[in-house]
Amino acid sequence: AQVLFCLLIPHYSAHGKMNGNPYTVKGTVCPKIDYFTIPVIEECLTEITNKTDVKWFKHSKTHYIQSLKFDNHQDLRPDRMGEDQIPDCPQHIRTNPGNSGTNPAIR
Repeated sequence: AQVLFCLLIPHYSAHGKMNGNPYTVKGTVCPKIDYFTIPVIEECLTEITNKTDVKWFKHSKTHYIQSLKFDNHQDLRPDRMGEDQIPDCPQHIRTNPGNSGTNPAIR
């Protein structure tokens, strides 16, 4: 999960978000890393959600990833960021302390 966490960072939009479909993550983030299978990616994204401020969530049948504190680590001018086309992470996932081992919002 730590490796995937680091590999996600350069793929976030200017708003700290990206498509979270496990197949898209595999094809975009780690296509040549054999041990990152789809089940492993799903398990890692669940662990990342439970233990960090990067959240994997489902909205209208589509998975997304959002780094909640992305703005704290970027110095981007709002007028150059473009339109945010990915929905925000739901509040109940943002405030969940995690460590439950599962994320009911995913399934």
